[in-house]
Amino acid sequence: MQYPPTPSSTRSGRALAPAPSRAGGHSSATPSAPYMSSRDLPPTPYTPGTAQLPATPYMSTIPLPGMQPLPPFGLLTPPASPARPRGQLVLHHILSPQYAAALHFDMRYPIEHIRFAPGYDASLLDALATNPPVGQLQIVVFFDTIRINVSNQRGVTVRDVFHRLYRELSKCAEPVEVMRAGQAKGVQTAAPGHAVRRIDLLAPSVVFAGLCHSGEGFSLIVRA
Repeated sequence: MQYPPTPSSTRSGRALAPAPSRAGGHSSATPSAPYMSSRDLPPTPYTPGTAQLPATPYMSTIPLPGMQPLPPFGLLTPPASPARPRGQLVLHHILSPQYAAALHFDMRYPIEHIRFAPGYDASLLDALATNPPVGQLQIVVFFDTIRINVSNQRGVTVRDVFHRLYRELSKCAEPVEVMRAGQAKGVQTAAPGHAVRRIDLLAPSVVFAGLCHSGEGFSLIVRA
């Protein structure tokens, strides 16, 4: 008896081929994929471990216009920090411009007239002026117009600095000091030979406003 073909046994009007026989326990082999042989990569210019890479040329830094090069001793020191380059004296804080408001010292009058801000008192006058202590220091006024030497073999104190400023600036100015002071201020302060005190050359800025490092000594800063 014959049966009509079913949809599962035919496709597009053709009968499917019977499955291969498994006689003898062996199955028919499927077609194998084509074999692709490996290829060697092209040689590299530098073999690791045997050749060295070319050295990178050194490019030195170039400062931008208007900028100051960094100091050789490391990072820049903030003005309020006590750290300074090796070998440079550190001023007592009451003598630094940052603490100018801590006292009012009109250098026309003796140091007994110094007025202190709240939190400060006259005991600061007995403190050493520098660290480490020194037996002598020099203060310049008006860009070397006047030079004032302060000395104390036991160590210069804040009192010594203030007292010496008052004594030296109360003296009569030399004619050459008058001329140099006038040049520094850009005005004719007084005629050469005219009697005038050194403190008058600073007018109206006669109030102490601190000291700052200047060469081997310190420069006087004043305010009105």
